[in-house]
Amino acid sequence: MKALYSIFACCALSIICPVLISAQGFSADFSLSSKLLWRGMEMTASPTIYPTIGYEAGGFNIYSTAAYAVDDSYQEWDFGISYTAGNFTVEVIDYYYPALSSEKFPDTPRYDFYNWKNSTTGHQLDCMLYYTPESVPVKAMLAVITFGDDKLADGSNAFSSYIEIGWYHDFKDESRLEVNLGASLRESPVYGTEGFA
Repeated sequence: MKALYSIFACCALSIICPVLISAQGFSADFSLSSKLLWRGMEMTASPTIYPTIGYEAGGFNIYSTAAYAVDDSYQEWDFGISYTAGNFTVEVIDYYYPALSSEKFPDTPRYDFYNWKNSTTGHQLDCMLYYTPESVPVKAMLAVITFGDDKLADGSNAFSSYIEIGWYHDFKDESRLEVNLGASLRESPVYGTEGFA
């Protein structure tokens, strides 16, 4: 029952907040997808709920978002900050996976959000650089996980790296069609690759 109340509250906020506070730079959103795909990987096949809140001003965007699978097979809490200048955007996201963290580190409480020890944290810091020229509908992104739950067999940081290029078309009703091609650049426990793939 608590879950239903939470879902209702998020729905109400997503309808009310953008109208009431969007002029002040704040935003709120609530989305539902049939499953969760991230960088070409299926994270869960279950329908997934995405509540998001954020604040944007002067090229900066600070936000918090989450992903909750309705069958409880996947949970993710993210906090991010980005800065856009011209055609470039720099972004840092803290990904946190409460359930995966407790499975990998059974001595760590499931929701130990404040554990920032590099060897046992459920957090991952992902640093990204985006380039989107104005003259053509293409974009490029480079991402490197620089801290946290991204370790090689010897315990060292893997620095999992991902590159993506894409084409997009914006429609008049503000919807967008995108086609993207992405690849892992090196050995990565996050992407499950042994090199470029």
